[in-house]
Amino acid sequence: DKREELLNHYRNGNLQLEELTESLAPLLAETTSRGTATHPRAPDTPSPAKVTSAEEEREEGADVPEQGKTEGALKARMVEISVGEFRGQKVSLWDLLHSKYIPEEKRKEILHLYKMGILTIDQMETVITGIVNRTEEEKVKEAASHTDAPSSWEDPLRNHTVVLHVGEFPGQE
Repeated sequence: DKREELLNHYRNGNLQLEELTESLAPLLAETTSRGTATHPRAPDTPSPAKVTSAEEEREEGADVPEQGKTEGALKARMVEISVGEFRGQKVSLWDLLHSKYIPEEKRKEILHLYKMGILTIDQMETVITGIVNRTEEEKVKEAASHTDAPSSWEDPLRNHTVVLHVGEFPGQE
């Protein structure tokens, strides 16, 4: 299965999230044009109904039963996080998906892929935890680079030599 192969490459670090998304887009278009999801879902995942364009338009505020199923499935799936603000906690995929780690556009994209049947709940877990881990790694690397590198005004001061002669200042020996 093409999407399993893509996810394995993503899990192994051979594929960036953006590349994964770009690769899944044609699959999404193909599935959408056929009108049904042809990919098998994980056994513990409720199979959401086909999302119509009217439902997509109402998705942002209306109480669509489809949204309730998706939300319920994602709230039921708990994952243990080893980094960041959720370190050592079991957090639902729903909470992670709506945390500061997942930008709104990426959240909508992931939810859409799930609703279309392209991503299973297991695959969503992999993608979402991958984003959280990568975000925290980048934050740690950025913080380390700021502490290792002296600021721009420190370099000239450290590299400038001032010659002082003994006895020039009071109290100096």
